[in-house]
Amino acid sequence: EFHREYIAYGKECVYNVDETGIFYDMPPRYIWAVRGGGSKISRGEKHSLRMTAVLTVRADGTKLPILFIMNEVPGGRTDSGELSTFPPGHLYAVQELAWIDKRVWATYLRDVLGEAIEEPSVVLLDNFESHVSGESYNIMYAEIGTHSTSSKNTLYSYGDGYLGTLGHGNYDAVDAPKALAAFEGLDLVQASTGWSHTGVVDVQGKAYVFGRSHHFKNVIRAINMHRFAPWFLDFANKLGGARSVEAFLPVEVLLPEKVAEVACGSTLSLFRTESGVLYANGGNYYGQCGVGHENSSVWEAERVKLPPVAQVAAGYQHVLALTTEGQVYSWGKGERGHGTVNLSAPQQLVALRDKQVRYVDVGFNYSLAITVEGELYVWGKLMGADQHGRKNGEDQITPRLVRTSAPVVAAKSSHFHTLVLTGTANQRQDGQAVHLTGEKTGRTNPEVHVSPVAVDVGGVLDPKRIVRLGKGVHNTSIILVDDGRVFAWDWKDGLHRVDALSGYHVESYETGFGSNVFLGHSKATNGQV
Repeated sequence: EFHREYIAYGKECVYNVDETGIFYDMPPRYIWAVRGGGSKISRGEKHSLRMTAVLTVRADGTKLPILFIMNEVPGGRTDSGELSTFPPGHLYAVQELAWIDKRVWATYLRDVLGEAIEEPSVVLLDNFESHVSGESYNIMYAEIGTHSTSSKNTLYSYGDGYLGTLGHGNYDAVDAPKALAAFEGLDLVQASTGWSHTGVVDVQGKAYVFGRSHHFKNVIRAINMHRFAPWFLDFANKLGGARSVEAFLPVEVLLPEKVAEVACGSTLSLFRTESGVLYANGGNYYGQCGVGHENSSVWEAERVKLPPVAQVAAGYQHVLALTTEGQVYSWGKGERGHGTVNLSAPQQLVALRDKQVRYVDVGFNYSLAITVEGELYVWGKLMGADQHGRKNGEDQITPRLVRTSAPVVAAKSSHFHTLVLTGTANQRQDGQAVHLTGEKTGRTNPEVHVSPVAVDVGGVLDPKRIVRLGKGVHNTSIILVDDGRVFAWDWKDGLHRVDALSGYHVESYETGFGSNVFLGHSKATNGQV
């Protein structure tokens, strides 16, 4: 199928890219300890000397220079004083855990791939998040003229139609995945789903939104009406038509510059631009838009005053933003993310000021942060614990360190719980899934967990193949593996494959109330949409 699709490209125009971890020290075999004392070793003593090598080979056999990624904070001694003295012929970079993140991947594209490509080319690579980000596509298309084989994705939705939020312009239920006609011909790179709306970014940096994007009280009212008087909701939908939904069909959100990321909360949308500027609109009863005032909603996207932002996460009534310097800011309802006082403008989280944070996320009423060392911090409603990690039934006002068996390499918060992936520096080579719930879980296990519990994969999947985690409503977590398959986990059914997606190669998948939304392409059409 690949050769039929790209028959017009010669061998000198087809590149294969992959990464591999290199460990060049041995973990200690013997540990000296005081008799009767502990014999634990620190994380720094476990494979502290390591690198990642990014390898590239062309179909005609030509090997490109290797990009070596070393374990160091950018701007450190190696980065500022030693890289220039390393042997010529290859390239070198640093990253806190020797991973290939968006910053390092951009370096690879420009300095390795960009130097080799002289005409339109095809690049084969996995769908690791940094590879398929909006920034990555912009560099590939606009700067160096490549064609990524991961790029032919469109947006599909299916599920209940009573909220009018599937993006097809009606209230009809959709039993099987259906592509949104509004995105035909567009190349989509990222999507995020809230309670009842979805935000999308295309390869050109344009952002789109559809669904009930501003008034969460209307969403709750419609959900309850559907539960207790569905006949009346049907009547109201027919009477109100498209007026009940802010965006019955996808609409473009006009912003001054290209968008790199969209994050959707309950009825809240945040747009991060390529330069790190953040814009927000949607529900704003508690100041969760972060624009300096509280009201029912912010209709047109307004700028949030922050230092350059690297990542953002939106919840029900609060937001976390991670700056490019690894600092965390929060705003919205107080006990959700930053103490007890509501904030309508961003405030730095002082408790994590001395930490270098690389990822943040939020649930319905709780928050988490992961440091470059793989430490996991949580805080929020009912997330309090004693010194042994046992729940105490109290709110956790400040970030609390959660003990894990291994460094945390990935996490994704759904509305009421979080799925965490632990392992070594390369999560695709070694990892295990653990589960940390938020305020509540499924009916078969209503207990609140404030520390991780192991997820039994039962031979269903190999955690080493996990490339992305997805957000689910209620008590569901989403797991995507490297061959495009999707798995879901909940307390009732455990880990299981999402059968409705068996005919698709899925890049990202999230769920809202009655809605299922994913980016991908049909295997039957080999990505032609």
